[in-house]
Amino acid sequence: MGEKESKEPHGQFKCFMDHDEKKFYIEVATTKALEALTKSSVLNLLTFAEQVGAEKVYVCCRRTLGDITYYLKTFLFIGFQQLTEEEQKEISMTQTHFLLGFDTLGDEEF
Repeated sequence: MGEKESKEPHGQFKCFMDHDEKKFYIEVATTKALEALTKSSVLNLLTFAEQVGAEKVYVCCRRTLGDITYYLKTFLFIGFQQLTEEEQKEISMTQTHFLLGFDTLGDEEF
């Protein structure tokens, strides 16, 4: 994940907030979107997810994107984690997407 100098938009991501479960999903559907996902944009999306009440954030990369090992390792470096077996059973997208999860920090943890 690199940093972009341009102020022009360089990636679009579908996001979904499940208010009942307090889970925020970020779908990365194309290689171009994945390449445009900078560390800064990930941190901005995490901040936004926390502001709307998410306790868990999932990044969902389509399995059709090819070898995305580098990007998955970068998400792990930022603090995302592989899903537990229980989470994998609960989320149907695991059949079509690679998913990593991130626990947001609530006020009670400080």
